[in-house]
Amino acid sequence: GAELMVAQQGAHVFSYQREGEQPLIWPNPEAVFKQGKGIRTGVPVCWPWFGVFDRNPQSVKAMRQSDQPAGAHGFVRTARWELATTELDGQTLRVDLVLPVPAGGFPGWPHQVDLTLSLLLDDHLHIRLTSHNHGTDTVTLSQALHTYFAVSDVRKVQVEGLDGVA
Repeated sequence: GAELMVAQQGAHVFSYQREGEQPLIWPNPEAVFKQGKGIRTGVPVCWPWFGVFDRNPQSVKAMRQSDQPAGAHGFVRTARWELATTELDGQTLRVDLVLPVPAGGFPGWPHQVDLTLSLLLDDHLHIRLTSHNHGTDTVTLSQALHTYFAVSDVRKVQVEGLDGVA
């Protein structure tokens, strides 16, 4: 068994722990859960840009039509997502959260794109973020599942399985 906690604000996974084990997601004891503010723990969804807006590729920056300052990591991590699916099949849990992003629904964003965050919990936690562009124009974006892993010593962490990934 495992425990998974997800906030509708930002479709934010903020806790994941397998039974009898230490948390796999860093449980920030100082995380603030406040409407409209990013949660600094877990797995924030960064979309349609990652990090500081001005450091993104020109093709990503061109998607936004506003001279106003743009917050880090896009605008969906503070939006309220809707719970679309919860299914329990034996020992497997599936949860889908959706966020329709209508053209003009967010400041400076003229594109109609629907987002789905799919969570599958079996022996592991699987997370997938899907963007569905409803427009006829190409939408270029950068996105991230900005995971805060719980590690005892960052100097001893190894990442494997990325051979051939660009």
